[in-house]
Amino acid sequence: MPVFPGIPGRRILPSQLSFIEPTKVSLTRVLSTAFGISIETKKVLFNPSSLKVVIETNYKTQEIPGLATHRVQYVSTRNPRVPIQLFFDQIENNRQGINQVQGPVPGSALLLELPILTNFDFLSAEDFQNFLISLMYPDDTGGTLRRESPPRLIFSWPNFINLTGVVRKLSFQYIDWGPFGRLSRLIANIELEVLLRTDKANTSDTRNFGYRIG
Repeated sequence: MPVFPGIPGRRILPSQLSFIEPTKVSLTRVLSTAFGISIETKKVLFNPSSLKVVIETNYKTQEIPGLATHRVQYVSTRNPRVPIQLFFDQIENNRQGINQVQGPVPGSALLLELPILTNFDFLSAEDFQNFLISLMYPDDTGGTLRRESPPRLIFSWPNFINLTGVVRKLSFQYIDWGPFGRLSRLIANIELEVLLRTDKANTSDTRNFGYRIG
């Protein structure tokens, strides 16, 4: 029987698992700047509903006169590509970022539930969008060398997978606006190219048994 997270020894029934909020995916931007390494981590509102890993192999086709078929020669295996879809909802973001605490009513002995703002990972849909766009551009304060170093994204899904890579493609779909025309809901589609350790990708074990991307 599973143990309740954070409470040693407390047991829960399998039927109660659906009421436990899943651990959220975090996005960490690692950026090389003229002043060193800049690291910023954000948690998403909703985990992706699914995750797909795409691995492609490059083969060179050899045409030999007189043969009915073409021969192929292995060239390389491309870095895995992981399409990720993230959803942002301003209303849900506000709900999760506000805690209700008791405070005194002025001139009375009564207590009133007062909303207290906590730390938001993203203040708005625009803030969420700008964070993802920043993953498409290197820092430009350190000369040519810094400009050639793309930002890294660490995609961490606790108890499941950790990916480090660069964002190759990014697109947004805007689906809802607030009463004053402010963007309130959007879908972000990310294509992450996973960067593998060269020393791990060339071993005989890798060729025989594959490699771990997480």
